[in-house]
Amino acid sequence: MGSRNRPGDSLERTHAGVVMAIRDVVIGVDGTNGAQHAMEWAAPLMHELDAHVVAVHVISRTWLTELSALQIDTDEMIHRQRAQLVGPWTQPLRDASVRYTTECVRGDPPTELLGIAVQRHADLIVIGGTHHSGMRDALLGGTAHRVVNRTGIPVVVVPLATEPRPPAVVPIPG
Repeated sequence: MGSRNRPGDSLERTHAGVVMAIRDVVIGVDGTNGAQHAMEWAAPLMHELDAHVVAVHVISRTWLTELSALQIDTDEMIHRQRAQLVGPWTQPLRDASVRYTTECVRGDPPTELLGIAVQRHADLIVIGGTHHSGMRDALLGGTAHRVVNRTGIPVVVVPLATEPRPPAVVPIPG
């Protein structure tokens, strides 16, 4: 554990007698600030680990159905999202010289992310955190919450960058 990983080595750590190697990683990508922050956080680490990344964008079937009901042609929107996936959304991976592929699928985002992670034998899932209200999450359930609670694969939820808060001053009685 004292030696530094070299390119080509996977990160292997012993935790409670279990060795974990991170070779294949699924990163959820959707164009939000949270997803982009997660990609920027993960890219240098994936380079150091020499891991292969699958950048996954899931187009929600619910969203497509709603747009179709409004008689909006979704083909152009899907085409633009695919272009974003292979363009700016994955730029941090190219900048860090990370080996990666992309997948753009339709369905329920947590279900599809987990399905691809299982199919690709992912060692890790990385997703971006978001700031939702408690009511929204209670009604809809956040993607991060649903992913974390439906898998045995380790998940990293990268929080949005926030403004530094001043330390809380708690008066001590006495």
